[in-house]
Amino acid sequence: LSVADDAMTRIGIGVILLITLAVQPLVKRMRSTAHPADAPGRWDIVRTGAAAGTGVAAGAATMLANAAGPVMVLYLFLTGLSKVQFLGTMAWFFLAVNLLKAPISVGLGLITWHSVVLTLTLLPAITFGAWSGLAVAHRINQKHFELATLFLTGAGAALLIL
Repeated sequence: LSVADDAMTRIGIGVILLITLAVQPLVKRMRSTAHPADAPGRWDIVRTGAAAGTGVAAGAATMLANAAGPVMVLYLFLTGLSKVQFLGTMAWFFLAVNLLKAPISVGLGLITWHSVVLTLTLLPAITFGAWSGLAVAHRINQKHFELATLFLTGAGAALLIL
């Protein structure tokens, strides 16, 4: 972190996200044409590589620019999870990631007593937001959810670049 230029890091993550977003249709088509009898098939190799790459990219993106959300969105989108499974996986992933990076963030001075008190103060609003978000998610069509997720990921990537 001490040698990384903030602007170049943000731009790099944004460009990687846009490239990954651009290849989404190709990878999704590969997944849909894979046959269960083809073991191990092309999709298995792609999925294994994507999982490992996503883990590294998400870890780096969250520590460098707090931008792992779009990385995980693109990966989980390809897994074919339902919207509720998608949201649940995202929630558990970020709980684990944030717990793991908490000691590093404390050491860097990113987490202070002031930020802990602020977080505890906002806990009721965070809880309300989580529950209301889940209620809204149940009402959204799966296809619309996927399109909105991809669109917002692209918008997030563009904001990282700009």
